[in-house]
This record gives sequence, structure tokens and C-alpha cells, in this order.
Amino acid sequence: MVPPWYDSAASLTSRLGGWLPVDPRHLSKWLEANIAEAERRNASLHAVVREFRDMIENDPVMNVLHDVVRAAAAFCTEAGFR
Repeated sequence: MVPPWYDSAASLTSRLGGWLPVDPRHLSKWLEANIAEAERRNASLHAVVREFRDMIENDPVMNVLHDVVRAAAAFCTEAGFR
């Protein structure tokens, strides 16, 4: 029997190559654990990541596009899209 959360069409297109788990709950759990570990360590950002962040924050076009992408992701999450 196929679990109710399994969508074969979405799995074929969004998990091409088989490198992500079929059950999206596994990925969510892994991400939550990694976020918690990063927050616990409270380490400073790598220099390259800081430079990338600064580039996005200081370029008006990139900054707006970044905000648009974050807003779209938040909307999709709230709407229940995977």
C-alpha cells in the first residue's frame, strides 16, 4: 500500500536522482536537527559566506530578489506546499 503522503509525480520531479528521501518528513527532521546543532554551536560564519551575505545585503537588486524568494517560500510553506 502506498502511504498517503507519497506523491509519485512530485517524487519523480523533485527528487530526481534519488538523493533525497521519498518521505519529506525525513528531510524535515534532518533539517531541524542540523539547524538546532548550528544554533547550539553559535559559530561565526565562514568568510566566504559572510562575503556572500554582504553582497546580497549591499546590492539593491539582489536584496529585493532575496526578499521576494523568502516571501514566496514562506507563502508556499503556509499554504501547505512541499
